[in-house]
Amino acid sequence: MLSMRLARHDMDASKSISKGQKELIGIFSTLRDLNLDGKIVDRGSDQLGKGSSSDVFQAKLRQSGELVAVKRIRHFLLEDISFARSVGREVRLWSRLKHPNVLPLIGYFLEGTMVIVNLVSRWMKNGTLKKYMSNCGPYGSLNTFQTCKMVMGIAAGLNYIHCTHRMIHADLKCENILVSDGGEPLLADFGLSVSSSSTSLGDTTCHGEKGSLRWMARELLSTPFNSSALPKHTKMTDMWSFGMVISVSEIHLSKLQSGCLFMF
Repeated sequence: MLSMRLARHDMDASKSISKGQKELIGIFSTLRDLNLDGKIVDRGSDQLGKGSSSDVFQAKLRQSGELVAVKRIRHFLLEDISFARSVGREVRLWSRLKHPNVLPLIGYFLEGTMVIVNLVSRWMKNGTLKKYMSNCGPYGSLNTFQTCKMVMGIAAGLNYIHCTHRMIHADLKCENILVSDGGEPLLADFGLSVSSSSTSLGDTTCHGEKGSLRWMARELLSTPFNSSALPKHTKMTDMWSFGMVISVSEIHLSKLQSGCLFMF
């Protein structure tokens, strides 16, 4: 079905889709084993989550009935070829990750002539680490055992992407860590992730203007005087963000409005 979709798009590409969308079609054509076209049913109309570039819905796998999360990329953003490439990079990197503390990518499907991209992963009823903590008692904090379990699991997942895949997450925070039914943390949202080695995946660095302010290392917030070079995310800046996650997991200060209080 994907080949038919690609053929249809190719016939009218100049009229209906942007250069970024055409490039994405080419990327997805190399990932046919992840294509879930026609295999997702009962997608709800209610938006159950959102990010800066996507909305999340609940659906089911047609064959098994398993609940899944569908991350729908906002199609107008794909007109920007650099953003389209970042989506392609996210899918290729994410599809390679297989670890107990990394949320697995089940696959993707494309919708309509606008080439709306949907990424599919397992549904986690506990939600994000931030939500999970808010449900842990009146003060919204984890006990000692829960904190240790979370910290060790996040560290294991981060070590895996750093050492096994030479990846940098670049946006580690409580909202990008999901909690499994068994209480295990799962790293998620690899939209800003990059390879730290030169590969065919495209860009190998992620500049410091991208990310979430409250969780970012201080060096990402400053540019040398008279320098046009932007600071870059590294494994070390990931570790800073990991430290921020530990701080919030221990004392749950996520309700404070000013994230800058943590940085200095």
